[in-house]
Amino acid sequence: MLVYDFLARIPELRGATQAELQGLERSSQILSMPANRWLVQNERNLGAYLYLLKGKIETWPSRSCLQEGRFQHFYPGCERVRTRTRCQILRLDAAHRGLIFARRAAQGVECPGESQSNWIAKFLQSHMMSKLTSAEWQSVLRNSRQTEFAAGEMVVQQGQPGADCHVIETGIGRIHRGNRTLKQVGPGDFFGEDAIIAGSLRNAHVTAMTPMRTHAIKGSAFLSLVVPKGVTFVAQASGKRLLSLDDVRPVGAMRIAPQTLRERMSDLDQRRTYCVVGGTQRDRVLCAFLLSQWGVRADVLMLE
Repeated sequence: MLVYDFLARIPELRGATQAELQGLERSSQILSMPANRWLVQNERNLGAYLYLLKGKIETWPSRSCLQEGRFQHFYPGCERVRTRTRCQILRLDAAHRGLIFARRAAQGVECPGESQSNWIAKFLQSHMMSKLTSAEWQSVLRNSRQTEFAAGEMVVQQGQPGADCHVIETGIGRIHRGNRTLKQVGPGDFFGEDAIIAGSLRNAHVTAMTPMRTHAIKGSAFLSLVVPKGVTFVAQASGKRLLSLDDVRPVGAMRIAPQTLRERMSDLDQRRTYCVVGGTQRDRVLCAFLLSQWGVRADVLMLE
């Protein structure tokens, strides 16, 4: 039986389109495993969903025995898994599988038992990602690096170079400067984009409050794929309220700075369109991009 035929029989994949299943087929594989072989141990994240096709396996912590015929994944879910007999295992790439459920969730299609994909749906519905095409955001997530952090571990350190942007899959994080908490973040939230866009050092710490798993997007991919779609350049600012990065600013312009922009959000009217002027082009892009994430329309004035 072909991989596609197995995919079509998985309960949670019912309703997926033929194109979605064919795409998932290309990133899936059937593994043949001998008896008495560990499939999962030491709490190592496999980045995949595993389904038993043939044979018997033993799972922990319940130490129960599962056998073929159910077409339900046993991993993630079981901490340790060992084959009892010779087995065939269907391996589905977790990120690709998650993309299907995220797209369905974004379209309002209910996916029973798929709470793990909610982080992707939330991320894709953010202002940062909403302007990307399906092919573009799939490329962003597929090329991200999955990383695990223990509770209390520093994820991002203030003052360090910003090499990537993190999207949280599981767990809770705390963004803070010293003992002052700026924000608490959870699944589907992201952080670290400021330093990438501005080409500056990290402006805050991020500490894992619980065990946390993130997907790190490389700064180069973020700048080439995400930022250009989130910013609009204009040749003139007529009819827009000016936000100036310079101390000496045009009449009527509001003085702002990328570092304090979050604290100034209450001064802005989400019904208006703004235009960021002054400073360097990179700083203007940073301000406009950050504002767009919070639902404020802000264009960037091009240099003459």
